[in-house]
Amino acid sequence: SGYTGNGPRIAAATASITSNTTLTINTSTPHYLVAGDTVAYSVVGANIDQSSTSTAVVTKVDADSVTITIASATNRTQEAVTGYIQQLGTTSAKWIYATGTVRVFLGDVDIVNDSLSQAYDVSGNANDMRIKAIRPAAAYFDTSIHLAVRVDLTA
Repeated sequence: SGYTGNGPRIAAATASITSNTTLTINTSTPHYLVAGDTVAYSVVGANIDQSSTSTAVVTKVDADSVTITIASATNRTQEAVTGYIQQLGTTSAKWIYATGTVRVFLGDVDIVNDSLSQAYDVSGNANDMRIKAIRPAAAYFDTSIHLAVRVDLTA
């Protein structure tokens, strides 16, 4: 509930600005973006300071770089930056996330009445027994396993 469907953030390693409106972000790991994706981004270096308050559209991708059009900025040669680029969820493209296998361990059932005589109800000539019980449970998963899947909703 309330999840946007945005993709995972991909770390930026270097960036450059050419033609005063073309920002190329080189990623430190393989990215999942394709031309036409709507993205949010933030890259900051010694001479580059670009953060989106709106959105941008990917115009070109290579194995380890993404190019987007930005508002007018001063040309900058490639430099080390910190930041990210992230696909934004749209009505036709969303991301779903998962963890590794979830395991649940159930404890023994414990009767929580002080005594069984507390469970008897003989009102109205009915011999009913109401027993209160608890069963502890523990659920866990490996927090180092994160899965993300891009879903195409156009069909």
